[in-house]
Amino acid sequence: MYITEHTETKLILRLSENQLLYLGLQVGGAFILIGILMFSADFSANPDYDAMSAQNLNFFVKLLGGLLGIIGLVSIFTGTNNRDEAYIFDKERSVLTIEGKGLTGSFKKEYPLSNIKEVIINKTVASSPDLIPEGYSEIPTPDNFYLSLTLEAAPVSGVILQYRSPDRQLVNDLANEIRQFLDHPRIVN
Repeated sequence: MYITEHTETKLILRLSENQLLYLGLQVGGAFILIGILMFSADFSANPDYDAMSAQNLNFFVKLLGGLLGIIGLVSIFTGTNNRDEAYIFDKERSVLTIEGKGLTGSFKKEYPLSNIKEVIINKTVASSPDLIPEGYSEIPTPDNFYLSLTLEAAPVSGVILQYRSPDRQLVNDLANEIRQFLDHPRIVN
């Protein structure tokens, strides 16, 4: 997440993420390859099968290969689809506009700035060593910090922005920019 514009009357944050690209391409490519191999299999020339068994086996294997190919294409489509959102805080109109695109297409939502309750920073908490079953080891994970923007009034209550990053300073800086723009108290590092 980064700031693209910051003036007295407008603050624009942009969030562009592609978290599933690598996984989607790997899984999708493997499924497509297996699907092509299965679709091209032919058991008719195998003397171990009679004609009817070979025909049924060919049909089943081709059907399964086609299904795996479709799953592979869906995996690639899902993995290559970016989450792209813009959060436009506009004091002239007193509105927060969220515009973006994702798996389901484009969207645009507007919320009054006066409904923004707070800008919160949270930190993930690692599991206690006492909770890890015997024989298992703890996998060290980096701390993640979450920036959340919450609303408190109609038509929507709850979190409308959630951004995660291992960079505490980045999350604090973004939160302070939003807080300053909304005339909320700043967070002390």
